[in-house]
Amino acid sequence: RFPLSERAWKYLPVIASSIPMGGSFLMGRMQRETSSPRLFEDEEDDDLFMDSVPQVKEQPLNPAVRQEHPLTHKKFAGGEVRLNIDEYLSLLAKMKTLQSIKPPQNYIVSEICMKGETKGKIDQCAQFDLDIHLQQLHDEWTCINLLPTSIVVMESNVSSPASETESKEEFAFLGVSGGHHCLFVQKSGSYSVKLHVKVPFASSRAQGLEIRIPLAVKNSLDFLVHQNDVEITAVPSLGSSLSCSNTEEENLTKTPQGDAWTRLSCDVPPTSHLNIQWKEKVEDEAPTSIDEQEKQVIINVEQYTVHSIGEGVVQGTTELSYRILHGSRSSFEILVPTATRILSVEGDAIKRWDVLINERKKEQQEGDGEDEVWESAERENCKLLKVWLDYGIENDYQLILNTETDMESTSCDVVVPAISCHGVNREKGFLAIEARTNVEVSELEQQGLARIAFNELPQRLIDRSVNPPLLSYKFLLSTQTYLNLDVKKHNDAEVLIASIESAHVQGTLSEDKILYNLTMRVHNTQTQYVRVRLPENSTVWSSLVADRAVKPAKDSKGDVMIPLQKSRTSDNKHEAFSVELVYLTVLPQRLQRKGKVSLSICPLVDIPINHLFVTLKLPSTNDYGEFIGDVQEVNHFSSSPPTSESLGGYPPQNMMSNAIFEQMPQQQSFLPRKQRARKKGKGSLVSGILPVKIQMPQGGKSFYFERLLVMNESFTVSVTYKRLKQKTRRLGYSRRYAAFVCFAIFLVFALLWRLFGQ
Repeated sequence: RFPLSERAWKYLPVIASSIPMGGSFLMGRMQRETSSPRLFEDEEDDDLFMDSVPQVKEQPLNPAVRQEHPLTHKKFAGGEVRLNIDEYLSLLAKMKTLQSIKPPQNYIVSEICMKGETKGKIDQCAQFDLDIHLQQLHDEWTCINLLPTSIVVMESNVSSPASETESKEEFAFLGVSGGHHCLFVQKSGSYSVKLHVKVPFASSRAQGLEIRIPLAVKNSLDFLVHQNDVEITAVPSLGSSLSCSNTEEENLTKTPQGDAWTRLSCDVPPTSHLNIQWKEKVEDEAPTSIDEQEKQVIINVEQYTVHSIGEGVVQGTTELSYRILHGSRSSFEILVPTATRILSVEGDAIKRWDVLINERKKEQQEGDGEDEVWESAERENCKLLKVWLDYGIENDYQLILNTETDMESTSCDVVVPAISCHGVNREKGFLAIEARTNVEVSELEQQGLARIAFNELPQRLIDRSVNPPLLSYKFLLSTQTYLNLDVKKHNDAEVLIASIESAHVQGTLSEDKILYNLTMRVHNTQTQYVRVRLPENSTVWSSLVADRAVKPAKDSKGDVMIPLQKSRTSDNKHEAFSVELVYLTVLPQRLQRKGKVSLSICPLVDIPINHLFVTLKLPSTNDYGEFIGDVQEVNHFSSSPPTSESLGGYPPQNMMSNAIFEQMPQQQSFLPRKQRARKKGKGSLVSGILPVKIQMPQGGKSFYFERLLVMNESFTVSVTYKRLKQKTRRLGYSRRYAAFVCFAIFLVFALLWRLFGQ
């Protein structure tokens, strides 16, 4: 029951269409009330309903409704609508369902416009005007990271949905949280954030900066450097356009400050890091020449190289750690042997790289002239790798080369490729040799290398090695190093690809049948099946791998094949998984009052078993002698045997009652007597489908056996038995005896009464 306002009458058709066919609106007792901007008296109900039907504001009233209710909303404002409780609850359920649907994330940054300028002076950092457009998708407090705190915010302005209305309530605030300038918003809608910030330079040379921004769908950059004819690069960027103050189009136009300038305009793909570099433009020279300004730079290099030998190939990974002082460097030159293939070059801000064959730059020796001479030297068998960067690099830089060199054969003499850097002041490093396959590596000849121990290698070099290094060296000048190795390939030896860590055979004997449960803990890398040769007259009941039912198969020899899974690897170790096989064996004859019985305690398994455990449960109505066989009987196990993972998976099937085996005085069979009388057949055994999980019966006398290292062997034991004599009472005789005693006592009391009672 809701008192309606003027707005309510407009939404009556919408409410009527939301109610099931069985419901109805009863309108009456129209009372005139003060006009209210809400639909319902409760503000929460009003907002909840209006959010669920935002499209009805533009829909006219249904003519059929107008004919049925020819009352105007202005005349009868404040009337009442009545509906039953089921219809009302149905409406609320629909509203809550719509309200509970949330977007995958709370906000989206749609566009960032960046306009910046700098004078290239260390005491005057770069200034940017950022215009960030974003949408808040859900009505809840959200913290949106905008810029890192290394950037100084000078001015800020935020336009939110509240600014479009007359409400004075604020829904957006700027603050600092977690090392970022953040925007805190509550109400959904579009927001525009305008910031005027100062960004520090990346180094003291004031020729580059890096700015971190939120990921946006669209980015644009307009950057101005107050220098004439400057080369500006932005990474990443697309569609870059450079303009400067000395072009004919600009007609020597000056900035408002009267300075010369160079402007970069480009689009930026979605990224969180934007790197901007600028330097004076120089004329293009030969691809192998170094900028005159870069000649004054001091560059030291530390080299970390790992060569992996095996399968007729020497695979190398070289990390070049540059230390750049008093300047920047935008290109690097590296000498590589001609026979070595360069697979990849990895590093930050790589523009491109190229290889020049059979050309080497002769290094300038002390006392020589300043000019460096190029000479063709095919006898030196080297090539030049040159790497160009998007911008000049200062301080530290890492470059990684992945190379490959063919060997003459798998067993031969190998000259290890020597990689050296050109145009550097000093170079030192470390070299490690490892084997990827079963090869024997020995040193034949070396120059310029010092042999060191394995633990003297840097940790970064050890981390790059797949296997422990066989040979370790250090050097002070890579151009003078030479290493010749003797590599011998040996034949592969056969190894186990699957092993059974432990196995537990549990057998429960009845009068003419024995039910076995074989549980194994298996490590496997390549084996597809484990084959088990069961005793004669055996039937498979169930097979599980990792507590999941699997379909067993049979090969031509009749062995049961259980499919295996691959062991998971954790910390370079193969994890074990369980394999469970349940089978029933029919004995040649039933147990008599006394005699001797032979029992199989372990079937033949084609995978070696490290530790075998056997538990036999025999009827408690018999007395047993000593067991004779190849497996030693023990009082208790030396360690815990593997157990069936009966928790979870398929529920155990009550195919045998545990109570029968706990008592066992009559040695009942696994099947009820009525089923034993039936004609023999397959019963519920079906091939080609997943089996059920069987629960082993409990009860009887337990005997334990144990053995180590079982390989392609099956074991049986034999034991003599004799049925115990059972003491029984005849209930009829006992009752007559008790009646006779009672009658005799009665006669004695009667005689005593007659004698002494008178």
